[in-house]
Amino acid sequence: AAPRVVQPESVFLGSPPLSIEKREKKLGKNSLTYHPSCQRRAARLAFEIFGYLLYHTYLALFATTSLWIFDWLYGRFGEKNPGLFLFTMPIVQLLVSGVLCLLIVISKWCIMCGRFQAGHYPLFSFYVWRTELVERLEENLAEPLLLNMLDGTCWKVLFYRCMGAKIGRRPYLDHSVITEPDMITIGDDATIESGGTLQAHLFQDRMRLVKPLALGASVSVGANSVILLGGKLWDNVILNPLSLSMRDEELPPRTEWYGSPATRVW
Repeated sequence: AAPRVVQPESVFLGSPPLSIEKREKKLGKNSLTYHPSCQRRAARLAFEIFGYLLYHTYLALFATTSLWIFDWLYGRFGEKNPGLFLFTMPIVQLLVSGVLCLLIVISKWCIMCGRFQAGHYPLFSFYVWRTELVERLEENLAEPLLLNMLDGTCWKVLFYRCMGAKIGRRPYLDHSVITEPDMITIGDDATIESGGTLQAHLFQDRMRLVKPLALGASVSVGANSVILLGGKLWDNVILNPLSLSMRDEELPPRTEWYGSPATRVW
């Protein structure tokens, strides 16, 4: 919500709006943030072209593999038994999508050379470029082609575990957003509703800050709520819909919170 009076270069957050201290740019005035060299810009361009080609290679593999299998199945029994052919189509689509998700998991471990790491990373660093590429593959391929159809199932949990997240038993993940999976810990019986976001990074002044965040057992994250990096929700915490748990904020056990930023209900 916008304040009635806004001073130049001021920063506000939340509803009602809270004034935030102006961020320093001391870390940003160097060749990896605001003043990259021509060589650094060229390297960024080359990496983005590589990421673009990799994305479309995976997409083309998915499409051509599906079409090849459909053509083979139709030649085997499609004309004689069209009902059976139609029945096999979604099964083939699911299997090919599963293989694609496995390929994305392998790509994550190869591109990141292992796990996401906590720290400060400038915009024109190789680490940030690789992070954005992994996120692009997940958001534009894995999620629309398979993960969004697996909301609430153990298969979606399995995918994030393979990506590096530490997830306990019997969780419920709806249409949620999880960034930097290696930085995420989710306890037993936790619930993350549609739009719930576990965001282990912030971009400020062209610096990407990455820190772990954790949810305890039986935590409930409401629809379209956000938990920022460094956050800790202890056991049996309820974060209501459209709420924001701030950076490095700890919510004590058996409490309920609501708002942006979140305030305690009881």
